[in-house]
Amino acid sequence: MSANDEPLLSVDNLQTSFYTEEGEVKAVNDVSYQIDSGERFAVVGESGAGKSVTSLSLMRLIDDPGRIKGGDVTFRSTSAVATLAREFPEGVATENSSGYIHVDELRAESGSVGSDPGATVRDQPKEVATDLEDGSLHVEAGHVDVLDAPDEAMQELRGAEIAMIFQDPHTALNPVYTIGEQIAEAVRKHLDMGDAAARERAIEMLDRVGIPDAEERYSDYPHEFSGGMQQRAVIAIALSCDPSLIVADEPTTALDVTIEAQILDLLKELSDDEDVAIQLITHDLGVVAELCDSVMVMYAGKPVERSSVEELYYDPKHPYTVGLMSSIPRIGDDRDRLDTVPGTMPDLVQLPSGCSFHPRCPYAEDACIQHEPPLVDTETGEPVEEPDADIHTAACLEYTGDLQDGVEFDVQIREDAAADGGESL
Repeated sequence: MSANDEPLLSVDNLQTSFYTEEGEVKAVNDVSYQIDSGERFAVVGESGAGKSVTSLSLMRLIDDPGRIKGGDVTFRSTSAVATLAREFPEGVATENSSGYIHVDELRAESGSVGSDPGATVRDQPKEVATDLEDGSLHVEAGHVDVLDAPDEAMQELRGAEIAMIFQDPHTALNPVYTIGEQIAEAVRKHLDMGDAAARERAIEMLDRVGIPDAEERYSDYPHEFSGGMQQRAVIAIALSCDPSLIVADEPTTALDVTIEAQILDLLKELSDDEDVAIQLITHDLGVVAELCDSVMVMYAGKPVERSSVEELYYDPKHPYTVGLMSSIPRIGDDRDRLDTVPGTMPDLVQLPSGCSFHPRCPYAEDACIQHEPPLVDTETGEPVEEPDADIHTAACLEYTGDLQDGVEFDVQIREDAAADGGESL
């Protein structure tokens, strides 16, 4: 947990749309979740479910014709708050002004204006802002309202505190700069290193992600790397500045199984040893089982199930989740064809009435067409307003008592499948 036992990242009712000639595409529609320091959190679903747009939204990387319509993204990193408070003192929230940097607790050097141990920004707003700028006050707790921060502040956050591993290395890497220089550039900017130190750091990161002859490959251009090596270079850039949160969008897609295992081990090490939080976007439920602690399943721009990874695999609650798991290939499976989720993702311009999944759901009833199910506690049927990793939630009328026939599926755990993080459904 971060300061005051609050989550490192809170996403509340995030809404992102794209405005096209056909109409408004509601790519992210009231998505909420939380990630603690050191937690490994997965977002899964089919292509078009809204996974990547959710992550790009919290990074503030949505371009026209897209727009973040609403919601809140709160980032509680003490180092991020301290850095932004000193570089952008005008953004510090006080009792006399609004701001996107909220400083809750301060520690003052002896003799400074805010030397009272209980002093806060609200006590002496002007003096405290000055002391933050000159460094005589030290931040011990606070948060940043990411969606309210100006572009200059986001440039400080990206890379240094929140790093993203992009899905496509061909577009993430600049073709006219060497691989090493692209890593060193981020290091010089965020870690305040000189050229020689930044070069050594870049070589160290290339070696860490499994690039052979890292010192020699430092001066290579992206086109001189294979696709898998380009992906590892993108991962090296993301890891280079010791971020508090890594947003990984399909980070192992282009990698062979040996390098994939090395990268997953590296992410685990960062999470366990350095308390780095990871938000993983993936189609690969095997990777989720291997790496993550908790998971959110998305469908048509909305979360339809949230739980711990163990509960999701051993006791899935939403028919869509069951469909995804049934399609996983398994060693020793003698089926001629894998199971699939029938149909396709709905048009996000004109979503179906009621439950968005009902046209593809084998258990759909009239109530599913008429009523949109909220995320509810699957044990009590009560709506869950705040995301809670300890509560298994699903957006299905089965758990509100509105279905006549109910939802029935059988989860059978095989020993060999359990060892691989899977199960039969």
